[in-house]
Amino acid sequence: MSEQKKVAVVTGKDSDILKILRKNNIDIVVFNPGQIHCNNLDEFHSIAILGGVSETPILFHPRERLLIEEQLKKGKKIFAEYCASIGHIYCEPPIRTRFERLAFCSTEVTIEGIDVGDLLDDQCGMRAKPYPGFCSHNTPILQYVFDIGHSKIQNMQHIESMGNMQDMQIMQITENISDRALWFNQENLLISAFCLANFNRGRFAPKLKFKRIVQFILEWLTDSDIDMDVLEEYYYNNLNSIYYNNTDTEIFKV
Repeated sequence: MSEQKKVAVVTGKDSDILKILRKNNIDIVVFNPGQIHCNNLDEFHSIAILGGVSETPILFHPRERLLIEEQLKKGKKIFAEYCASIGHIYCEPPIRTRFERLAFCSTEVTIEGIDVGDLLDDQCGMRAKPYPGFCSHNTPILQYVFDIGHSKIQNMQHIESMGNMQDMQIMQITENISDRALWFNQENLLISAFCLANFNRGRFAPKLKFKRIVQFILEWLTDSDIDMDVLEEYYYNNLNSIYYNNTDTEIFKV
């Protein structure tokens, strides 16, 4: 990829995503909400707004919002995660995602190891539904659904090779605009309506698919290669390293 560019990160706390950026030696400057002042975003290539470090989404004061949206109008890339409003997007008060799952819906965004209709879980997280009247109506990358399939949307498990039927299924799934979770609202504005910043410590699953989604987001934002292996494994335990790698079954006997 091209030469590394400077990224502004607006967030209230540390997070998995912030750690990934730091450990990849991305040139970042972190601002707390309320610290953005006139012209101090001009030097940055892109902006990451990470509101998912709290159960309450980031809500900018009008002055700060105008400064960020000036950068958006200039064509700078902005990733807005769990942000109450940005651009023309306004969201409802946050709710729990209990009983809901995330479906991968995009045929335009290609992410290795993830197929259309794949199901992911944010483990009863938080999301802020966007009001549909202000949203782009394109196909989102991720959409919230109620589905009992194991790893794929139940009605799509046997139609992968039937393109027209798959497209019709995705159109039905994504027709509720307020249930979109991750999407490009415009070419340089990528929005996550749900808390994603701590996907690793939150045990989002499958973890490899979430790593690849976050990698896609950060590589788009930074125009740099991102190594996801810099993040510690929260799933790792002594059984992985000792017992599961030992073929001697005597260790399991009481």
